[in-house]
Amino acid sequence: MNEIKGVKTFKDTASVQLSLSDLTNKKLNDVITTPARKIEGSNGLTWSFLCYPAGYSAEWKQNIIKHEIGVFVKVSGQIWAIVSFSIDNSPINESYCHYFSSILKPNGIPSFTLHDDVKLLFSNGKLSITCTVEFDVVVPLVFMNRGLFLFSEHVSTDFVLIVGDDKIQTHRSVLSLISPVFHAMLTHDTVERKLKNVKITDFDANTVKTALDYCYGRPMKDLSVDAVVSMLRFADKYDIQPIITEWEPILPSNLTPETFPVILHYAYDCSKKTPTEACAVYFEAHKLGICLNPGFNAVPPEAVIEIIKFAFELESDFAILRYAVTHSIWVVVNHLEKFTFTVENFCEIAAYAWNMGRDEVKKECAKFFNEHQVEITGLKKFINFCPLVLHSILSLAYKLKCE
Repeated sequence: MNEIKGVKTFKDTASVQLSLSDLTNKKLNDVITTPARKIEGSNGLTWSFLCYPAGYSAEWKQNIIKHEIGVFVKVSGQIWAIVSFSIDNSPINESYCHYFSSILKPNGIPSFTLHDDVKLLFSNGKLSITCTVEFDVVVPLVFMNRGLFLFSEHVSTDFVLIVGDDKIQTHRSVLSLISPVFHAMLTHDTVERKLKNVKITDFDANTVKTALDYCYGRPMKDLSVDAVVSMLRFADKYDIQPIITEWEPILPSNLTPETFPVILHYAYDCSKKTPTEACAVYFEAHKLGICLNPGFNAVPPEAVIEIIKFAFELESDFAILRYAVTHSIWVVVNHLEKFTFTVENFCEIAAYAWNMGRDEVKKECAKFFNEHQVEITGLKKFINFCPLVLHSILSLAYKLKCE
């Protein structure tokens, strides 16, 4: 069982002061680094702010002049963070969320600002650039006991949530307080109000009990990631904002290859932007372990496509398909390869099939070619195929026709 972990935010800042001469005297990839700073509560992790006054390039080449400033953060271990860079006394700033997964690779913005945009901001030949970081430090899960149940024991329950064979006793007043959905149900002329019960069919009893235990301030019996995500789904349907506000922000720090499918599935089904983006960032760093997890195949392919688009800045279905085939993400491949052929899209599908070695798609292309040979051979895109691909398409089409 993957027991959920709590998160504490540690915020820190560091600054680098540049001289106007740094813009011209420094070379590409020359770096100014702040001393390593401790991330409190993180079991010894540290972070540093790196500034490249003359620009940064992953592939260093002589005589390149970039005329820009690059800013990066380096962390000594794995941790989630919100990173913000800003130039003092100016509107220039950038922020982003990142999962630091490699102690060897800093992360940041290679082209933070151009030299021409900051020259007038120097005061007495100096310019300060500040980096602010907010790290999600994993801590034991401790919640303040709200104690509502301590003050409600003398009040008899007056409403029942029926979940399968279970009947969960509760108070109408509590349901109205925690949920606008229940409030509307219990303050209007509804069947549920008259019967003093409601049937819940799309959640199990454990999920409903966990949600009520949290709202009443009772000890929660199941703190697994699966149980918490189920509780969040329940809270999303009934608009129980205290649950969403307190529990959803800790999901990113509980991402592992094992928990990834259930968290992504929740984020996609409930249209949760922040958890979805966190899943995309985590997927970029851990795609191999995630794809090897059998539970990943149960995630809706549309959800996986969404995070691939976000993580790798891919737009077209064919770009996503090529990436998915290259990295063996078959849940996406199987979904996107359900082509509806037309004469207009034939060449694009054929180019994908032959470039990526997709034999079954090749057969579908050849079959469609036989049915629409006259229209397809009149296409400029078809004529412009390389001779080897053209020969392969025609040979396969002929073979299928002869069978």
